[in-house]
Amino acid sequence: MKSDLLFELGTEELPPGALIGLSDALAEELVSCFNDSDLSFDHIQTFATPRRLALLVTALDVSAPDKNIVSWGPPAKVAFGENNNPTKAGEAFAKKHNIAMSELFNNIEHDGHQEKLCHRLTQKGELTKTLLGNMLNDSLHKLPIPKRMRWGNSKEEFVRPVQWAVLLFDNEVCSESIFGLCASNISQGHRFHGSGDIIIESPLTYESQMRKNFVIANLDERRDIIKAGVSKLARDINGVAVLDSALIDEVASLNEWPVPLLGKFDKAFLSIPSEALISSMKEHQKYFHVVDESGHLMPAFITVAN
Repeated sequence: MKSDLLFELGTEELPPGALIGLSDALAEELVSCFNDSDLSFDHIQTFATPRRLALLVTALDVSAPDKNIVSWGPPAKVAFGENNNPTKAGEAFAKKHNIAMSELFNNIEHDGHQEKLCHRLTQKGELTKTLLGNMLNDSLHKLPIPKRMRWGNSKEEFVRPVQWAVLLFDNEVCSESIFGLCASNISQGHRFHGSGDIIIESPLTYESQMRKNFVIANLDERRDIIKAGVSKLARDINGVAVLDSALIDEVASLNEWPVPLLGKFDKAFLSIPSEALISSMKEHQKYFHVVDESGHLMPAFITVAN
């Protein structure tokens, strides 16, 4: 059987320069855990905003597969003496695998070279929901965070204080401890525009429920909104917005509900070398500068409000 998994970690505002790396690394670490436990899934989707890291895993195995464990013992000629009575080596093998002495002789198999004692066991696969807590905590602690911080009286450490955790799998809430918090099905929307506590109905409704609370959880979608909105505002003043990909990533990592806005400055400032103006707008204000059809800087900029 398979089911969908949703994990969301809610935090204080995450460093924008680290957001994409943290999101990708979390997915990679969790996939590694799934592989180690022989758990298969169809697709993993990442979500990342300034206040959350989240993952949606579709069609994840509800339990790990059963394992057939084969344990080979000493050769039959060593395990049995006269009249096929077990020797100390045979007795030790029987004790180790809880085999009755009367049944030990029936556990002889040929390994391709000689006859040996052999014990076969089918180990039942663990339920995925019992593995998730350790998997997620291990993955989070392996994230590439140069300097971790503590908050309140907690001894937990992360890149920013953790405020909530959501964990849904196999149509139920998994109440695992994540950074000292009990995971639930309660999330939060936009810090100012959201409606407070949001009860996540299912993993597949997560993205739409976030959107209704002014959070576009998909980073790629926020990038597209920023690029389209910034370009349109520039065209409205007969200009062209210079869309630097690194700046788009940073601005998308600063906003949960991006709204591009046009601003202007006095033309007199154009007497300053354009490199200085562009550097100030781009690096300090996180503005997109606008040029005319000849490539000359225009007295306008486009910012993105949250």
